[in-house]
Amino acid sequence: MQIDQTSSSYYSDRISKMKDKVIKQPREICIERARLITKSYKKTKDENSIIRYAKAINYLLNNMTIKIYDDEFIVGNRCTKFVGTPLYPEVRVDTIEQDLELYNKREVQKFIITEADKEILKGKIIPYWKLEEETVRSRFYSNLSDDLKELMMKLLYIVDTNLTNGVGHFFPGHKNVLENGIDGLIQQAKKKKTDFSKDTKKSMFLDSVIIVLNDVKSYIQRFAR
Repeated sequence: MQIDQTSSSYYSDRISKMKDKVIKQPREICIERARLITKSYKKTKDENSIIRYAKAINYLLNNMTIKIYDDEFIVGNRCTKFVGTPLYPEVRVDTIEQDLELYNKREVQKFIITEADKEILKGKIIPYWKLEEETVRSRFYSNLSDDLKELMMKLLYIVDTNLTNGVGHFFPGHKNVLENGIDGLIQQAKKKKTDFSKDTKKSMFLDSVIIVLNDVKSYIQRFAR
């Protein structure tokens, strides 16, 4: 049997092209995630907060735009822009409102956002999360004394950022997925549910885990198709 071999320079060239494209591409704001998450939350009012979030991830992964770019080795996108950032209004909406007119004007970390997207944020997304929902940050701050709130302002980056958004230092447990597969993890969660059948809170959390794992399967299958 003859095995075709591809030279290492072929891969190096592809990587160089991708790197060059990323460096030259302008940074953009993508509102698709914010729009889909908000739409899901509007449909699940009065449901348990853990299940609501799992259902929101379900709606997101089954409806977000799939992108496969030329020269990619590994596919998977989190927004519609080649170099962009999604928004997380369910975590905190105050900074989105505060920066909305500044994204395009920043001297450092400038982000392009269209006028049409700004109108959707101002007209639909920001008002909803300000007036009808409790964000992660607002819920956290509601449990602080005045002294702690003042201290938080002094430790803004260290504490506030980590508790609300995190700073991207996450290890997603690739080993678990590679060893067990998504279906294996679903079976583990179902088994745990029998162990905690009398604990409603833990059982509901495991329900959310199963929902999200099935969403991940759907997301992978969308790329395959």
